Amino acid sequence: MGKEGQNMENLEVNYMLKLTEQQTKLAEQLLKSIINREPVVEYNELATRIRPPIFWRQVGHEIGEISKLCYKLRLPLLSAKVISRGKGTAGEGFFDLMKELGIDTEGKSEKELFSQELKKIRECSEWYKLAEYLGLDLIFPNTEMSALPEKDHNVINEKNYMISFYKEELKNVNTEYFILDTHKSSVYEDIDFKYYYWEVTRYNQLKEGTLFIYRRPQSSSEIKNQFYFFGTGKIEKIEQINTSLVRGTISKPILFDDPILQEDLQEFEFTYKKRGNSWEHFFNQYGMNKINKTDFINLISSDGHQETIEEIEEKITLFQNQQMQNYRVEDQKSNIKVRGAAQSTFARKVKLIYGYECAITGIHTKDFLTASHIIPWAKDKENRINPANGICLSVLVDRAFDKGYITLSDKYEIILSKKLKEDVLLFKLLKGYEGQKIKYNRSCSPDLIFIKWHRDNIFKK
Repeated sequence: MGKEGQNMENLEVNYMLKLTEQQTKLAEQLLKSIINREPVVEYNELATRIRPPIFWRQVGHEIGEISKLCYKLRLPLLSAKVISRGKGTAGEGFFDLMKELGIDTEGKSEKELFSQELKKIRECSEWYKLAEYLGLDLIFPNTEMSALPEKDHNVINEKNYMISFYKEELKNVNTEYFILDTHKSSVYEDIDFKYYYWEVTRYNQLKEGTLFIYRRPQSSSEIKNQFYFFGTGKIEKIEQINTSLVRGTISKPILFDDPILQEDLQEFEFTYKKRGNSWEHFFNQYGMNKINKTDFINLISSDGHQETIEEIEEKITLFQNQQMQNYRVEDQKSNIKVRGAAQSTFARKVKLIYGYECAITGIHTKDFLTASHIIPWAKDKENRINPANGICLSVLVDRAFDKGYITLSDKYEIILSKKLKEDVLLFKLLKGYEGQKIKYNRSCSPDLIFIKWHRDNIFKK
């Protein structure tokens, strides 16, 4: 075995490399530069691409660690893509690293070594290995998806479950990609994730086999002045309804666990079309926007969630039931998985209605928000996913509401229980909210019948 091979084995046995968060961010940007077919990136440019940005002199060490991991994964040295301004080649540390790793450099100039490594980077079709190792949701145009390891067909890939779900469509060069606007009510008979109608006299580009992302525009959004993306699917079949109207039947639907809000997209860069300083006029008025594969993939890239096909179908059914104001969830169906899907459906809608903000404290950090049932799940199966039976609350006040230490009047004013005085610190924390009116969306305010039930049955008098 040669020196290079021995060094590789030593790395694999003795050096289980784990990148820091900063190094992972830099690796992600370098992988994106491959996707975007950027030949090279300057040190100072790469330093400013991550958040928070770093001093450019820090980059050299960090990309060296990334290249060590690449070597371990039998990939080209990614740091070759990073060059010094005005020099046009990799920094000195790159060539020192090659020697450290035992790579044969004899008889070759630095320029030749640099060009050789860049060529390897361009021709490599296995960059997904680095992305998967780091848990990054990226897909590469020169990566053959058939080369990816097969997974259990009943369970969607934990790291890129939506990409795996649409694996065959993404491999098909004829697949087209769209953003489709949908409204809470429609002049047609649209049922989200089942049917989509449009007039061919106004727009006639949608084809069978198209993959799409649903967008709720500002005019129909529960959140004031914000659109959001909430799911995806495939146009399986297109039928002519009359001379101008057609209907698309939707297959392979997926409902996002958390909608992608307009505010989440401030740094998102579409590649099919450049956006100015605002979203005004970015999406066309008719609500059917053709995008490219890169934008589709970047929008649907998941956060590592894992679901079975059965769970996906259950979530879609509950979502459609909620749209049709059928809020009942039967006891016999309330196993752990179904109850989880129902709770997710309930929470998603309630948080949207409240604009991802606590109705009492105003806290808007998503990790601290929960959708609190007014009448508990176990007490009323008719209203288990009814958004009018819910309030978006932050953790402390949710617990206080759930256990009856606070309730609401018929004017939506906060009432404190006398029991709170038994805990001086807790009373001090909640005292400032007494008599305060909660913030709520008038289009779906908490039902006063449910509020009264809470006062009579949960509140500690």
